[in-house]
Amino acid sequence: MKTKLSPKKLAAAITGLLVLWMLTGIVSGKEAPKSDTAAKAEKPLFPVRAVRLEAQKITRTSFVNARTEADRSVTLRAEVTGQVVAIGAERGARVAEGDLIVSVEARDRASRVAEAKATLREREMELESTKALAAKGLAAQSQLASAESAAESARAALTSAELDFARSSIRAPFDGVLVERSAEAGDLLSPGGEVAVVADLDPIVVAGWMTEKEIAGIRPGTEATAKLSDGREISGTITYMSPQADPVTRMYKVELRAPNADYSIRSGLTAVLAVPHEKVMASLVSPASVLLSDGGVVGLLLADEEGVTRFCPVEIAQSAPEGFWVTGVPEKTILVTLGKDFVRPGQKVKLVFEDATTNANR
Repeated sequence: MKTKLSPKKLAAAITGLLVLWMLTGIVSGKEAPKSDTAAKAEKPLFPVRAVRLEAQKITRTSFVNARTEADRSVTLRAEVTGQVVAIGAERGARVAEGDLIVSVEARDRASRVAEAKATLREREMELESTKALAAKGLAAQSQLASAESAAESARAALTSAELDFARSSIRAPFDGVLVERSAEAGDLLSPGGEVAVVADLDPIVVAGWMTEKEIAGIRPGTEATAKLSDGREISGTITYMSPQADPVTRMYKVELRAPNADYSIRSGLTAVLAVPHEKVMASLVSPASVLLSDGGVVGLLLADEEGVTRFCPVEIAQSAPEGFWVTGVPEKTILVTLGKDFVRPGQKVKLVFEDATTNANR
C-alpha cells in the first residue's frame, strides 16, 4: 500500500533540502580559500648555492701572448770578390764591435794600397818643389795648381785603395752574438753574397700584439713584466707601441725591453707579457658563475638578504688562474653560484651558502 505525502510535508521536505544545499555551498566557499592559502604558504622555496662577494682593489692587467726577439739583428754581406782565407768567429760565439768574422784574400788590395801611398808621397814632393819655385817666381800659377790637383788625386786614390782593402775583412758591426755564418774557409765570395748574421740580445725584446682596447692608456715608459716559457719572470719597460694597426689582424705591436747582459734569454722564446693599466674595484668569480642574457649581455645572478634575485650586468676586467675579475657589482653582495640556470631574475629563492649552513632569508 503506497503512502502519500501531504502537501505540507512535501513543502517542508523541499525547504529542508534547499537549506542544506545553501549551507553546503557556504561552507565549501569559505573553506577552499583557506586550503589554497595554506598550500601556498607551505610551498618550499627553490634552494640555490650562494657565496658572499666582496670587491677588492686590483690593477687591471692585460696578458698578451708574446715572443722574445733580438734588439737588433743584421745580415753581413761581402763587398768584394775573393776567396775566404780566415775565420774569425764560430757560430754562437759572443763578438764585440770590430771583431773579425771572416777575411777575404787581399794580397792584390794590399799592394794597391802600397802603390797608392808611394804615388801620394811622390805627388806631395812635387807639390812642395812647385811651391818653392812659385815663391821665387820661377813657376807659373798654373803649374802650382796642377801640382796641387795631382796631390789631391793621389790622396783620393789612397783612400779608395785602403777602403777596398778594409772591405776584405768582414767584422762585427756591434757587440752581439754570431747567430749564423754561411761562409767557410776556401769559399769564393762575390759582392752581395751573405756571409753571417749578428744579433744583439742585450737588451732582450719581448714583443706581442694588443687589441685597440688593451693598448688604450698605455704609454712608452710603462713598467711591465713578462713570464717566459721556462718559468722565469723578467721586468722591463715598454719602449715601443705601433702607431698603426696591422691591416689584417687590426692589432698593435708592443715591445718591452729588459736587461740580458749574460745573454741567458734567447731569441724566439714564448712568453706572456703582463702590461698594467689603472686600478679598479673588482670581484673574483668563477667562470661558471657568468651568465649571458637573452640580449647577449654578460652578467651575474645576485640576491639580496631576503633571497630575491636580480640579473647584474658586469664587465670582465681581466682573467686570472682562479677565475674572472669583474666590475659592475656592488662592493658587498651575494652571488648565486649553483642553480642559477633554474631561477628567473626577481624570483625568491632559498640561499644555501657554500661557507655556512644558515641561509640569509630564513
